[in-house]
Amino acid sequence: MPGGFRADTMTTKRVIAAMLVVFALGSVGFMAVRESTQRETTVPLEPSKGVDPGPFPSVIIYFFDSDKECTTCSQLESYALETIQRDFAPELSSGKLQWRAINVDQPQNEHYVTEYGLYSKAVVVSRVENGQEMRWENLEDIWELVYDKPAYQEYIRANVKDFLGEAP
Repeated sequence: MPGGFRADTMTTKRVIAAMLVVFALGSVGFMAVRESTQRETTVPLEPSKGVDPGPFPSVIIYFFDSDKECTTCSQLESYALETIQRDFAPELSSGKLQWRAINVDQPQNEHYVTEYGLYSKAVVVSRVENGQEMRWENLEDIWELVYDKPAYQEYIRANVKDFLGEAP
């Protein structure tokens, strides 16, 4: 019965191959979900019950991202974040200023597209008092300035300073 043995071997190989494919696809899916949730750095403005979050931030810098990646898009985020971390370290550490990278392709974040009139990746600066947004601005010139890093960073710096100057 060598023919029967061979059929069983082929069936076993197919089952193992199918299991490996399912495992590989599941692993890729798991990693994609984990990556998208790890990049999410949103923090609610309202304090959680029973938790004292400390003072509300005065200024929030949002970087609105999506699942679509490109080199220019990566520069938009990295240049802005570098500027914030370098030029506003005391404000970041005190909580007066916060950086939030938000993926608007995630269902819980879709409302930002309407609220801020987003049509692409964006940097939005928001002034907050007592948990209420008082003023915001979409820094739309980032797309024109991204290929001139010093000008881009000065644009970010000037707008953040403006918002911090108004903050309590």
